[in-house]
Amino acid sequence: MKIETYPILLSRTVISLHLQNFSTIIYIRGIHMIDTAVNCNSLEWQEAGEPYYRGTKIKILREDDKGKTVIMKLPAGFRMEGHTHIHTEQHFILKGQYEINGQVFSQGTYQLIHKDMTHGPYTSKTGAEVLVIWQL
Repeated sequence: MKIETYPILLSRTVISLHLQNFSTIIYIRGIHMIDTAVNCNSLEWQEAGEPYYRGTKIKILREDDKGKTVIMKLPAGFRMEGHTHIHTEQHFILKGQYEINGQVFSQGTYQLIHKDMTHGPYTSKTGAEVLVIWQL
């Protein structure tokens, strides 16, 4: 067990107990809470599989009855047809870029895609890493 402190907003301190790749936040400046934190650097990339383009990889940060959060690594040459979901989807591009219908979205871009909204097709010439959040 390893205890670390992290400075966060307004100079608050988070103390956490690390158990493998996950940690439980137990104290924030006098406020006791239970939450989950993940050290993304310690997670291994996994094959995303169908329906994603071959070579697409993911790191699963959260998966529960309220949704799923992943970092998705799109390989150079990535392509995915347009599609819809029955839930809200959010993207934040961490590295690289992708294109939707001729419009290029690059590092630092955030997208909110409402449920039942068709989005795509997606392509990426250079590849990208994208934080993707699905909210049920």
